[in-house]
Amino acid sequence: SSTRRNGWILSLMIRVLRREDSQLMEESHEGPL
Repeated sequence: SSTRRNGWILSLMIRVLRREDSQLMEESHEGPL
């Protein structure tokens, strides 16, 4: 269904965002998380 496909895309985007956040966290260990 379209909802399942959207969920897969969202999970993929979140993965990329987390990867970028992890790189930023390496530069500055002080973060909200």
